[in-house]
Amino acid sequence: MTWIVSTSWGLSKVGGIVSAIAYAHRLAGYDPPPTSHTLVRDAMRALRRRRGVASKGAKAAIALPELEELVRRLDRETLAGKRDAALLLVAWWGAFRRSEAVALNVDDVSPTPGGVAVAIRRSKTDQEGEGATIGLEAKGGELCPVAALEGWIRAGGITSGPIFRGLTRHGTVRRTALNAQEVARLTKRLAALAGLDPKRFGGHSLRAGHVTEAYRQDLPEAQIMAHTRHASVAMLARYRREADPIRRGTTSKIRVPGST
Repeated sequence: MTWIVSTSWGLSKVGGIVSAIAYAHRLAGYDPPPTSHTLVRDAMRALRRRRGVASKGAKAAIALPELEELVRRLDRETLAGKRDAALLLVAWWGAFRRSEAVALNVDDVSPTPGGVAVAIRRSKTDQEGEGATIGLEAKGGELCPVAALEGWIRAGGITSGPIFRGLTRHGTVRRTALNAQEVARLTKRLAALAGLDPKRFGGHSLRAGHVTEAYRQDLPEAQIMAHTRHASVAMLARYRREADPIRRGTTSKIRVPGST
């Protein structure tokens, strides 16, 4: 068997291809798969050493201070402003992937004491559609996801189907859902208006920001994982390090002799 790997492919893409090959062979009854061969493992180790395992182009997290700055740039008297505020706040408080946010339908949201329950029918890590339910609390104020969501649904006259939809040039609400890329475009546009570097932010910045803020406020790791639906603590390690690198490191604990 001959595998051709482009020199322009990133480490994550190559790793994904290798994993897919392994999975396909196991389904066909070949266990161990050819990807477990020493030559393949050595090649992957060499690639990791050459390319590095650090995430290239990882987007900056939008924690609460940044979220507030972005929301302030919206004209929430307009239909577009109401929709964008709801999209930002629901995605942030729910720690949703951008694909999950734009996939929400009216039937996925139901009232619950203190806020709303949001059903995620399918996600990146739940391809079989087992589903999950995420609670959004009514926080009050400009950053309340429940008020923003209800305001958009009411203003848009949305009674069924996709919640987050595009608008025509005449300002009427379309029937089809937004593309997931619109979450990234919205985040970048508002970041630029807030005086931030838009290249640093993207659709994942909202989910990353929720996790970062949760760590900053010392929420239990198990509670964070239950909300974000991460499969392991290891997946959250980067957010834990970046949330408060000084306090979570050792330098703040080491005393310098003679200092007060």
